[in-house]
Amino acid sequence: MTKLAANLVRSCLRITPDDNVTIFFYPHTQALTEEIAEECFK
Repeated sequence: MTKLAANLVRSCLRITPDDNVTIFFYPHTQALTEEIAEECFK
């Protein structure tokens, strides 16, 4: 799932260090959401 989060943040959404990110999630997607949040801070 880490590779999916990295691909989403870097390639699809192209989030940069200057961006502000808000993540909304459902309880059943919490694991993926945490991976995405971690990737945003890299």
